[in-house]
Amino acid sequence: MIFLYPVFFQLGAGVALLIILGFVSHARRRRRLANFLGGRRGASRVSASNLYRLRIERIVLLVSAVLALAGAAAEPGWVGGEGGLVAPQPRTSVVLAIDVSASMQATDLFPTRLAQAVQIAGEVLERAEGTRVGLLLFAGKGYTLAPPTEDIEALTFLLRGVTPTIVSAQDPGSLLSAGIRDAATLLSAQDAMRTRAVVLISDGEAGEPNEEITAAVRDARADGVSVHTVGVGTLQGGEMLLPRGTYQMGGLVLDITGAPGISRLQEPLLQRIAQEGGGEYARAEDSSALRRMYRALQPGAQQQMVGPYLAGSDLTFVLASVGLLLLLLDSLLEAPGRGRRMMLSWRKS
Repeated sequence: MIFLYPVFFQLGAGVALLIILGFVSHARRRRRLANFLGGRRGASRVSASNLYRLRIERIVLLVSAVLALAGAAAEPGWVGGEGGLVAPQPRTSVVLAIDVSASMQATDLFPTRLAQAVQIAGEVLERAEGTRVGLLLFAGKGYTLAPPTEDIEALTFLLRGVTPTIVSAQDPGSLLSAGIRDAATLLSAQDAMRTRAVVLISDGEAGEPNEEITAAVRDARADGVSVHTVGVGTLQGGEMLLPRGTYQMGGLVLDITGAPGISRLQEPLLQRIAQEGGGEYARAEDSSALRRMYRALQPGAQQQMVGPYLAGSDLTFVLASVGLLLLLLDSLLEAPGRGRRMMLSWRKS
């Protein structure tokens, strides 16, 4: 058995030790009182209980109750074994980094790569129960739409506003390192107990050396942030038709010869980013790979219970129930006469 938050179990062990020391000290005071009353015979005349006895049964009940409640707060789980309970995982914080550079207006995916990227981001949000999600757009630099939050409805509203004109017309480039670094920065303020991940949604077109991108990925990993990538586009590529009010005043993007420019999916680069970032790579059209990435973003979803005795039960709930039951038994021991009177009254009625 392991504990997700072992500090609670350690705190419970400390409280249990204080209970034992308290009962030992109380037993000494009871003995001194009994001696003052004239020993065992004198004490028996004024007290129904044996003042010389250490109340072992109460120590056992209270210590067991405290440890059970502390164990429940620490969120326990079984490790290993086929069909065994996978240890409960920390919740997740994710930043969706969406490429909005000029190449994302290529039409090799219908209607555009950017529209496909927004759709995939929406699918992540649909599966984001219990997950904090942040939104970041990037081209030549990053544009933060929202830090990680559990307000999925607000994020969905913001996502609907992601269009080709959302960033500056003077920022058509694509620096993947900027998207990775800015997304990792948003995650740096998150609880270290959470699983933290960046999902980079891009065609992989980069106007920078690969070494810059690799350095950004390694820095993210050093901070405990994994990097997943989604490749949007095709290997054959497509022309980039920009709406009015965007880069180059809109229209078809041309290369240096005046011919229509062709943008292609840079899949090897995106695969390498995911590999070095400890994440998953998925192409936008590959539904099975996307599902695999979604599962990687929700490690706690793999939790399952073991054995016929715990099937359908939550181990945390079981421990909490045991702890409360032991406290109830201790209260009945403390007032046995009252408990018997209540039972006799109930039978007569």
